[in-house]
This record gives sequence, C-alpha cells and structure tokens, in this order.
Amino acid sequence: MKPFYKSRKFWSAVISAVATVVAYYRDPELAKLIATVGATLIAGFALEDHGKARASIELGNDA
Repeated sequence: MKPFYKSRKFWSAVISAVATVVAYYRDPELAKLIATVGATLIAGFALEDHGKARASIELGNDA
C-alpha cells in the first residue's frame, strides 16, 4: 500500500480545499493559480502511476 501523500484523491482534496478558502477570501487569481499548480501535481502522479504500470507490463511482472 502506498503512502497517503502519494494518492491523487488526497491531493485533489487538499488542492480543492485550499483553492476554496482562497476564493472565499476573494482572491480569484490566486485561487486559479493554486488550482492550476494542483492539477499539474495530480497529473504528475497519474503519469508516474502509468509509467510504473507500463514498465511492469513490459517486464512481464504482475502489477
């Protein structure tokens, strides 16, 4: 089992919460920036997971 901080769901929740708080305090530009950076981080985890799965398939290992 991977650590919770490497989970896309965890980071999606964190980024959503931070962007919501920033938007509540009426700084939409900062909220937009945080959401963009968060989406990039989350996509990076997805690519990392995809790369591990692909390498496992190419090596003939069960993932």
